Amino acid sequence: MIIYGWREKQTATQEITDPCNNCGKPFSMSLHVFHRYFHVFWIPLFPIGKTVKSHCSACGITNEKRDLPEAVRLSYKNMPRKNRIPVWMFAGPIIIAGCVSVGFIKDEFNKKEYANMIQQPLKGDIYKVKTDDGNYTLYKVQSTSADTVNILLNEYQSDNAKDIDQLKSMGYNDTALAVLRSDLQDMLQKGDIIGVDRN
Repeated sequence: MIIYGWREKQTATQEITDPCNNCGKPFSMSLHVFHRYFHVFWIPLFPIGKTVKSHCSACGITNEKRDLPEAVRLSYKNMPRKNRIPVWMFAGPIIIAGCVSVGFIKDEFNKKEYANMIQQPLKGDIYKVKTDDGNYTLYKVQSTSADTVNILLNEYQSDNAKDIDQLKSMGYNDTALAVLRSDLQDMLQKGDIIGVDRN
């Protein structure tokens, strides 16, 4: 269930010296600016409008913007910060942008780490590989030489990258396949190797 809707928050206020147009009492009027914002799960996403009201603390009358007396209207025009939208009303996009940035930075860090592990492979390293037909499987390093890496292919595949770790407990082929280190680097660059695990 998604909880969404809009809320209103006062963002500016100002006292008015002009007398109330209803009771005539001076220094009892105040102007209030409210900004409305759309939210999902109470997290603000973006502002959607503004409301302006005047209020008299003496008689309690409240006027909407269209009903403001001329003197109060003038006070509103000269009111500082009346149009300033608080940054927190954009919290949703800011959080999303932050998560995307963190994900991007983490992805770049992982790629560098994977590249280092492929340049200096160790026996037992496991490469998570995307196959040509769009499935996923594992390569396990059996041994290494100067230019090649001898790998064992996992006998099983998964159609979901999230389930690839379940293949670790399943069998590998007995015959090793010699793969050039440069080819493994190319596979990483093309996105065919999506991860490297090292115990």
